[in-house]
Amino acid sequence: IPVITGRVIAISRQVENDDDLTIKQYDKVLFDPREAIPVELEHDNRLYVVHIDRVLAIFRKSEPTKEK
Repeated sequence: IPVITGRVIAISRQVENDDDLTIKQYDKVLFDPREAIPVELEHDNRLYVVHIDRVLAIFRKSEPTKEK
């Protein structure tokens, strides 16, 4: 199954307000493109509309923890 990595440009208000979903704008994600909707915006960038269920992984730098 081919998968694609990409950057989250925008998320819906419903996803943004759901405390169980941790995806944020500008996160790097791995997603399944089979049901993603391609959008022609710029010739050198590919834009996809992806349902949250098709996001397989979220890559984010962890925030440094404060040591006592």
